[in-house]
Amino acid sequence: MPRFPLLISLLLLCLGSAKAQFQTVFLIGSDNAAITEFEQENPILQDYYWSSGDFTSLGGLNWTSGQETWNSGNATDTFGFPRSLATSHAQTDIYFSLTSLQAGPNQPLRFTFDLFGLKPNTTSDLEASLNGNPVFWSESGIASAKIVTITLKAGAAGARTGPNKLTLRRTGGQIDAGSAWILFDFLRMEADSSPQYISSFTSSNWLVRPGESCTLNWSLIEPTAALSLNQGIGEVTGRNSITITPATSASYILSATLNGRTQTRTVNVFVTPWLEIFEAGADDTSNADFSHEDAADDDFFLAGNFSSIGGPVSTSPESLNDDIDTTTPAGRTGDPRIGFERAVTEFDPVINLRFIGQPQWSDPTARIRITADILNLSSASGTGTHQLEFSLNGKVVRSENTVTTIRLIQFEITGIAAALATGPNVLTIRRAGGTLAGSVGFDYVMMDWLPGTPPAISSITDDPILGTRTISWTAQTGRSYTIQKSSDGGASWSTLAIGFPSGGAPSASLSWEDRATPLSQPRPDYRALLE
Repeated sequence: MPRFPLLISLLLLCLGSAKAQFQTVFLIGSDNAAITEFEQENPILQDYYWSSGDFTSLGGLNWTSGQETWNSGNATDTFGFPRSLATSHAQTDIYFSLTSLQAGPNQPLRFTFDLFGLKPNTTSDLEASLNGNPVFWSESGIASAKIVTITLKAGAAGARTGPNKLTLRRTGGQIDAGSAWILFDFLRMEADSSPQYISSFTSSNWLVRPGESCTLNWSLIEPTAALSLNQGIGEVTGRNSITITPATSASYILSATLNGRTQTRTVNVFVTPWLEIFEAGADDTSNADFSHEDAADDDFFLAGNFSSIGGPVSTSPESLNDDIDTTTPAGRTGDPRIGFERAVTEFDPVINLRFIGQPQWSDPTARIRITADILNLSSASGTGTHQLEFSLNGKVVRSENTVTTIRLIQFEITGIAAALATGPNVLTIRRAGGTLAGSVGFDYVMMDWLPGTPPAISSITDDPILGTRTISWTAQTGRSYTIQKSSDGGASWSTLAIGFPSGGAPSASLSWEDRATPLSQPRPDYRALLE
């Protein structure tokens, strides 16, 4: 499951794929679940003309009458479109014209055949071809009504500039009482005449953190096209990639120009302000990168000096998986003390992720975010119900008491609530209860942080009569604050109040009185930290 679910709708914009701009070449019939606009099939209704043109090179006529009627009302003339393909009428040819832009070898074509119904107890084998070229579509054993849609390049279908002939044939199938037929509701052909120079345009990573780079990659259908990128990059002709380090989220537009026509593709790259603390596992809907759960060892160590708690000293994280065979504990051939366990279970309920904290992470104004992607659930009775607890250094920071579906658990806490130490820390994930023989498996677990700033103090007012000082700031309604002061320019802070006001701020304007600091002393700095 993606790490940032709020951006899923935007992710669809990041794939760099172009949506074809189809325009109708011909439409025969109406999407009305009826055949009344057509004529009954008969041997003299083999040719149908959508537009005027000289089709003699394809076995047709030099047709000058424009679009042929669907139903002439005369069963003995050659005008009209047959309602079906049948044992007595196995082929229909449709004549039409394409422009040079529509017939370019890389231009998309789309055919839609609405097969409305069949004679009972029969099946039909159908095929389609263009201009006598090899069949581009065939299907055998059609036994019920269906809509068939085929999209392919004009060159692959054998399309050409000017006159074309689409041939539809019933080549066989099961008959009943000596005959079979399959009806048409409508037939449509569409073409895209927009330039087709770019095959693909993608980014190696659609989401980056500040200072991170990603690579824009592209491939071309027309290698001689001139290329350029926006966002101040400029010409990139002759290249197939470029590495960027975006400062902000941006749309990157690749333009390919040839013969005065331009095609563009767009890739969006998002810059998240959240900075990674650690990530265990990959967002790949698999736990193959983890070890089998093992009650003998629940600790996973990231890089750092953990000697103060009896742990390792290492410049790199512990291996996620030291198993050769993770199907059973007996299949282990690696070190059972090494690895990140793939699940928490009734019999092995704890995973400890041990990491070294940095001073900036414990800034009270910072925010800490923990993400756990649940990959699978199991128990003695299906997926079951599970209770999960997340703790930092022994303090529970989140409880999920009714985990019943595969989902992403993601939550934020303040730097005050996280209380991360500068040195060894531990994030503990524990299955605290639930259905018997339960297990919760993970795709990945991640922690990141967002640097913060305390709300600005809007005013400080001294009352010399009462000897008090009032500190005011803009607050978040319903939230409480920790009030601190510093007498050394912010090098150190002492706490004056916690949980103010009780029950949360009643409005967006909040004030607190400092009654302990004499007004005769130099005025200290104050800050209000969101709890």
